[in-house]
Amino acid sequence: MTGRLRDKSVLLTGAASGIGAATVALMLREGAKVLATDIDPVRGLALVDSLAPEAGGRIEFLRLDVAQESQWEHAIARLAARFGPLDVLVNNAGVAPQLVTLAQTSLEEWRRVMSINLDGTFLGVKHAIRAMTGRGGAIVNLSSVAGLVGMPLNGAYSPAKAGVLLLTKCAALECAHLEPPIRVNAVHPGYIRTDMTGAIADTLGTERFERRVRQTVPLKKLGDAADIAEAIVFVACEQSRFTTGSSLVVDGGWTAQ
Repeated sequence: MTGRLRDKSVLLTGAASGIGAATVALMLREGAKVLATDIDPVRGLALVDSLAPEAGGRIEFLRLDVAQESQWEHAIARLAARFGPLDVLVNNAGVAPQLVTLAQTSLEEWRRVMSINLDGTFLGVKHAIRAMTGRGGAIVNLSSVAGLVGMPLNGAYSPAKAGVLLLTKCAALECAHLEPPIRVNAVHPGYIRTDMTGAIADTLGTERFERRVRQTVPLKKLGDAADIAEAIVFVACEQSRFTTGSSLVVDGGWTAQ
């Protein structure tokens, strides 16, 4: 690898599986020091154990509930103590919807999705800006194609991910004038081969889900978590130093239609 993140201190949420795990692995290969966080300590610690032999002490796990503000303060302080001040935040943690109609969506379900997918991203952005002010840095927020186009049975998920997009743009504008600036960008995955997508396939039925992918995605296949990891690293590193407030869509052509 090229060392695009050499010696950068990174905090990544939702690290234990899928896109998060793939991004942690790629960032380590690119020279970063990573505090991998997740609400699931069993899977999080297993990830760290699997990557530790090649990481050379550049990875640590911390349990983090992104909806709890005090835990954000602790996580950023822990990163600074272990690896140095925050350089890159990746807001990846999220939960899938229940795939029910709006009329069937309970207020409890709405608040569950919003608290993790939008409130958690807001808290991360808020505390990252505080930590990065005067030093600069990069924030990457994971939205979704569901935040760009309306989708049936996603009455809580799509609004939450659309909120992430506008949060990203607002933060980018506020942070562009800082010296040095803090860049804030969003990545929008389409259908990616992860546990979350697998759960959707289980709900809809494999045949119905595969038919939906073929009908929706011009490239007619699922993406891989590694595809999204590459996009995240690009907007996190100096190769994208003139990029802020942008949306990087990785969806096999879905939203080009």
